[in-house]
Amino acid sequence: MNTFIFLVYLLVVFGMIVLADEKKTVKEELTSSHLLEAAGKSDVEGMKAAIAAGENIDTQNVNGWSAAMFSVLAGDLVGLHELIRMGINLNLQTTTGVTALMMAASQNDKEIVEVLLTGNASPLVKTPNDDTAYSLSIDSGRKVVALIIAEAAVLHGIESSNFDAQIEYLKHGAYIDIRNRAGYTPAISAAASGNLTALTTFIKMGADLNRVENDGWAAIHFAAVQGNEEMVKVLLAANAAANLVTADGRTARSIAETAGFKGVVKLIPEETKSVA
Repeated sequence: MNTFIFLVYLLVVFGMIVLADEKKTVKEELTSSHLLEAAGKSDVEGMKAAIAAGENIDTQNVNGWSAAMFSVLAGDLVGLHELIRMGINLNLQTTTGVTALMMAASQNDKEIVEVLLTGNASPLVKTPNDDTAYSLSIDSGRKVVALIIAEAAVLHGIESSNFDAQIEYLKHGAYIDIRNRAGYTPAISAAASGNLTALTTFIKMGADLNRVENDGWAAIHFAAVQGNEEMVKVLLAANAAANLVTADGRTARSIAETAGFKGVVKLIPEETKSVA
């Protein structure tokens, strides 16, 4: 073997060794985690130590499992609460698309499901096979857990103006007049977004159109402030009260007058007794 060929041979061998070492390092980084190891053992102090040492709280192993998932699997409420407090992303998915909430739903663990939802786990996430936390809870035969998830899904739908999700989970039994922290119901959220199609659907589902959000605004106030004549007509035809007064003392008619929406003003009766 001449010198040139021998040098080429050495370079190839060296390159293969380096590549093998790099692959090994990557694999170790993906699989070796003090945080995940501690979570798997329900070792809260170990998890805290791992984070304090600089480990990423959203670390996932090669299968996509997070510390929250290990805590769910172990039924470790204390550890899960601590991970949520430290800011873990509860909506991380495994390589098959499963979330911590889906795992809890599959296990029929009502308490852990509630903890995850309080920690802002989204029930709207789907796997590539379209499985959801709701569908998995139904598959496991737990209607109570399924209903809790359905109502949370409507609330997430309100927050994100996802009306398809709201309608889907209302059909699954969620309360039609459920309110989020700002006091928005599905009907109010539809009116605030100017979505007449969704609002009409909620009316057909029996929505109370006189519910108000935290500032005293009902669906008709939102329709009036947008000058949405068609929505005002639909609301009045569905017996929405035109005389509801907001927290700062305004009716839908006065809101429309201030905004210069004469068409809306004409639709709302002038002489109405204000209802605070």
